[in-house]
Amino acid sequence: MIIFSKRLVFFLKETLKALIHYPQYFSFKETVVNFPQWWKSLNPVHNSLIDASPWLSFTVIKFLEVHLKSNMKVFEYGSGGSTLFFAKRTESVVSIEHHKLWFEKVNLYLKELKLKNIDYKLFEPETDPEFHKKNISDPNDFISGDAESVGKKYEKYVKSIEQYPDKYFDLVSVDGRARPSCCKHALLKIKKGGYLVFDNVETTYYESSITLLNPNNWEVIRYYGLFPYLNHFSMTLVAKKIS
Repeated sequence: MIIFSKRLVFFLKETLKALIHYPQYFSFKETVVNFPQWWKSLNPVHNSLIDASPWLSFTVIKFLEVHLKSNMKVFEYGSGGSTLFFAKRTESVVSIEHHKLWFEKVNLYLKELKLKNIDYKLFEPETDPEFHKKNISDPNDFISGDAESVGKKYEKYVKSIEQYPDKYFDLVSVDGRARPSCCKHALLKIKKGGYLVFDNVETTYYESSITLLNPNNWEVIRYYGLFPYLNHFSMTLVAKKIS
């Protein structure tokens, strides 16, 4: 009963916050529909890897379930349940990870499942003596704002997508480190009619990345609401390349 009460209070507080601060990106109806699935995801037996599910808003997960096709090529910054989700629905997935221990865990899991359409790569960050002179919102600086990334840069990680031709991928997911830099380097690699998925865009320093999405070239939608496995709402951006 205590857990039920705490979760319900959280849900009501987050819903009120969404209605006040993000009404244009929030659907109360969809949130209510997603509530049972969210509640289930908070059970300790569930996580993104076990469920083979992206750590994105439920609304975006449903969007992807509809729009992903078996002939699509996907590139993702940040791996885990999303890697399995994409692999089961598309032709191929290139997945880039920065964290060695997580990479080893996921890689073992992928081998056990014998999935053959995933190119899984580890690019650990490099030491950056200029780190404190840089800005985490600048897509040219290749740095990240989390505590484990202080003093490091993710240039090789970000630029790993450069080995592929322009307009090669049907979808690029940005849900890892140095996201402004990842976004900048991903844009030319997405084909017309393809998608950019950018997670947690309510974070202030990601706004500089969103300005890169010229409205003449991209249709942009944001979804704010429930996320699996989390006790807070968040926002995911989906941009479709129209030219």
